[in-house]
Amino acid sequence: MSTPTDEGEGTLAPVVPLTERAGTDLPGGFRAIRARRRREAERTARVPEPGEVAHVAGEVRVAVGSGSLVFGSHPSCDVVLPGLHARHAVLGRDGAGRLVLSALSGSTRVDGVPVLNQVVDEAARVVMAGHRIALLLPRPAPRLV
Repeated sequence: MSTPTDEGEGTLAPVVPLTERAGTDLPGGFRAIRARRRREAERTARVPEPGEVAHVAGEVRVAVGSGSLVFGSHPSCDVVLPGLHARHAVLGRDGAGRLVLSALSGSTRVDGVPVLNQVVDEAARVVMAGHRIALLLPRPAPRLV
């Protein structure tokens, strides 16, 4: 059995441990690459109109307007997602103008807790039958002075 030499054919490249290669070949490693891709996807994502749905970075983004939205799997619903009940939940407003999520059937969680009726805002983590849902509230127009 012959051993490779530094001359001619049969030479082998030096073995570099994966941790060192990640620092030279992949700046920041795989986590940094995934984070950059996620930020790029979020930056280039179009902001949906009220009632419109966008799928971005593993979550369903729903723009909320002044009316109510029905979530479900039936084609007549405002937000149609596979795996939901025909009429799964309704997002509407109460008398004070706050957003209220009302579960009609199936699994609906807000911040990890099962709910029937819950006041929600843009920061609420809503999960319906395995779908992560982000609520996008309208931004007030900037005031010009």
